[in-house]
Amino acid sequence: MRHVSIGIDPGADGAIAAVDVDGLLVLGVALARTWAVPATGESQADRMQADLAWVGVSAAMLGRIGLREGDSVRVTIEAPQLRPGQSGGASQGWRAGALAVAVLSGVRTVAGNMASVQVTTGASWTGAMGLHGAKADRGERKRGRVARVLELVPDARPMLVGPGCRVEHDGAADAILLALYGADLGVVR
Repeated sequence: MRHVSIGIDPGADGAIAAVDVDGLLVLGVALARTWAVPATGESQADRMQADLAWVGVSAAMLGRIGLREGDSVRVTIEAPQLRPGQSGGASQGWRAGALAVAVLSGVRTVAGNMASVQVTTGASWTGAMGLHGAKADRGERKRGRVARVLELVPDARPMLVGPGCRVEHDGAADAILLALYGADLGVVR
């Protein structure tokens, strides 16, 4: 039986990653924007309705990123966090919940069993993975996260560059790091 850790970065520019824990191999990454069903309108309700469609694509998405029948699965998802002056907390929470439920449904369909689930805050997993510097600009944080993935799993570079992209995707890096964190791999003690 293969042990697989799935990391979910639930943001609009997020991703889902699967890691073979025993082989320390990134099996695959799915960018959320690639698999998301488009909203029929511009309202929050329209976007929330579209998020319900994750259940319909989750099994195919998980199969594409390497999950297979009989895998023992652990899922780690980052809880959405509102920052001062930011709006849309309800829709962020909805998206994260819809995506997590869809992934769990997909795990049951593809692997044939239930997954254990861990919800964590961004501060908890980034600190545990040695990613400090909340005051760093977005580009610096992105480069640091990509570098940490490549430090832990050097063969993961192709998984960081999504279809049609020329540079590494930080949502992919976050999803891989969340999967590693969920498997207690690369955690700084």
